[in-house]
Amino acid sequence: MRNRKLWLRHLVGWFLYIVYELACIEFSVGLKGSVLHFAFFYGFYISLFYVNAYALLNFTFYKTSKPVFFSTVLVIVELSIFYLLKVAIDHYLYPTPIGWKLMWNKQYLLSNIFRELYYVVGSTAIWFVQYSLKLMDKNFRAETQRFKQEAHNLILENKVIQAENAFLQSQISPHLLFNSLNFIYSSVYRLSESAGSGVMLLSNLMRYSLNSGTSDEKVTISQEMDQVEGLIEINRLRFDGELYIRIRKKGKIAQKRIIPLVLVTVVENMIKHGDLSSKRSPGILDLIWEDDRLKISASNPKRPSPLSAKVGIGLQNLQRRLANSYPGLFTIKVIDEKDYFSLTILITLS
Repeated sequence: MRNRKLWLRHLVGWFLYIVYELACIEFSVGLKGSVLHFAFFYGFYISLFYVNAYALLNFTFYKTSKPVFFSTVLVIVELSIFYLLKVAIDHYLYPTPIGWKLMWNKQYLLSNIFRELYYVVGSTAIWFVQYSLKLMDKNFRAETQRFKQEAHNLILENKVIQAENAFLQSQISPHLLFNSLNFIYSSVYRLSESAGSGVMLLSNLMRYSLNSGTSDEKVTISQEMDQVEGLIEINRLRFDGELYIRIRKKGKIAQKRIIPLVLVTVVENMIKHGDLSSKRSPGILDLIWEDDRLKISASNPKRPSPLSAKVGIGLQNLQRRLANSYPGLFTIKVIDEKDYFSLTILITLS
């Protein structure tokens, strides 16, 4: 549609130009020629106009490294070729006794070259106007994109500042809680050694979770297992010792490093959704190191309650953290049945 409108404008422009020029000739010296003559005449020079603008100039300015030099040379070649074509057309349309010698006639040569230059200069001027408009549009789009990118960067920077402020504000509550837990521990320990131990284990676990959440450093599996043992011990106190989880290890894994809270999240999910009250059917946590890969397998009977109907958000967050830290280097397999749940994580740590 846009090209159709453009060509329609060109046709209207040429029509008005030709009518104007023929009217000037008629009122000045009078028209001397047939309709066929003027059709060939204007068709010839209009062709020169478009060849110069859309072939020659487009090629030299978009396809060559020295557009001014190549356009100058090609314009000279273009003028020469069109002059020879004009001589041939005039020779066959209007035969004269001198024939092809007409091309060397000074008056004929100058008048035709002037006419060719008239159309070449006109098409060049129009082409450069369009070229300038394209450059302006391109620069405008580039400038607009730059402003959009700067605005986007400012928004991101503002979000980072907001996140940092929110994080710094969030530090107040945990540290206040730790101080409170220390006070509670010192008070409760005199009354109940097990309750005091539970408070201290909880404090250590929360401190580990907080410190791990503010650092990108990995921890050893040994450090992670210390927190897992603390988590299990706290929940044993909750359930009067009726909590059974068996941990099995294979391979030299103690000093292997992983992102923090992986094992803590796995065991927390087992305790939250599993039925771990039977010594005969305990939860099983297997840690296996083989061929530069760590395999974490957790399985447990499910507690028959609404809480076990759906996997917790902790495992969803864990999967996102693994995707960020080990892209393409881990797999997770979940089997979630009515009375049984298992989770297998395989991470390549080489």
